[in-house]
Amino acid sequence: MRTDLLVYYEKWVKTFVDFMPDKNLRERSGKDIETFLVDLAQRPDGADWQVRQARHALKIFYEMFLPHYAPATTPLPCATPLPPISLIPAMAFVRFRNC
Repeated sequence: MRTDLLVYYEKWVKTFVDFMPDKNLRERSGKDIETFLVDLAQRPDGADWQVRQARHALKIFYEMFLPHYAPATTPLPCATPLPPISLIPAMAFVRFRNC
C-alpha cells in the first residue's frame, strides 16, 4: 500500500468508529461493517472506490490491531475485488490500538 494513502485509511476507521459511537470496536460484527459500507454506498457522494477503500481500511485495521476480534467476513456491497493486503507501516493506525 502506498504510504500517502494512509491518511485516508485512518479517516475510514474514524468514520466507522463514529458510525456506531456506542458500540466498542471489539463488539462489532461483520454485519456492522456491512451496514456501514451499505450506508456509505448509498450516500449521495459515495463512490464505489470509496466503499472499496473503506472496506480495505477496516480489513487491515482489524487484522493488524484487533485480530482476535476481526469479523469472520467483511462483506463488500460491490462486485469489484480488492487487491491483496500488503504490509503497511504499523504507525498508520497506532491511535486505534486501544479501541
